Amino acid sequence: MRLVLDTNVVVSALLWEGVPNRLLRVSHSEGILLYTSTPLLKELIATLSKSKLEKKIDASLYSIDQLVDLYAKEWGDPTALPEVAVAV
Repeated sequence: MRLVLDTNVVVSALLWEGVPNRLLRVSHSEGILLYTSTPLLKELIATLSKSKLEKKIDASLYSIDQLVDLYAKEWGDPTALPEVAVAV
């Protein structure tokens, strides 16, 4: 299965326990391939930069850059995006 996760789902997965977090943890073992893109990673940085998430990020012991790198490299490598044909 191939998935592109909404930015809010990725934030939830990185900062909280729950279904989104479990999805990340089991994705490799369950054959789930996660994809992202440069625009989605920029949106992730912008979302994680919101002041309301500052305490949660501090508690994670990771910086915003580290969280984004972890997600991009471990789960959603944007260089692995397949070619997609778009019908107009």
